[in-house]
Amino acid sequence: MILKIERYMEQEVRKGDWWLLDDIIKISKTTFKRNHIDDDVMFNHDIHILDYENIQYNKNTSSDCEKKNWDTLVLVCRRSNGDEFSIIFDTIAYVLNNNGKTIEKIVANYRE
Repeated sequence: MILKIERYMEQEVRKGDWWLLDDIIKISKTTFKRNHIDDDVMFNHDIHILDYENIQYNKNTSSDCEKKNWDTLVLVCRRSNGDEFSIIFDTIAYVLNNNGKTIEKIVANYRE
């Protein structure tokens, strides 16, 4: 399987960037709410894509962000060689088969 995670960047030039990870045989998912002061949560994962949070933090005051909670997902992925890695993200991901066809869409937060 292939995992495709969308980047939410404020700059027009950067819109449409993706993370692509392949050779995945198993994906486990956890969803939770977090806010900007929960930064210790993200350091327990191999890949961090918290673009929605960063955009919210830039648009609002720090104290507003500390009060807000938004959906965050953690995926634990196993590769065919047995290695595992975890990804924390707050955007949208697509699980694709090896031919590039979408199997599942996983949404944390839509771009505003």
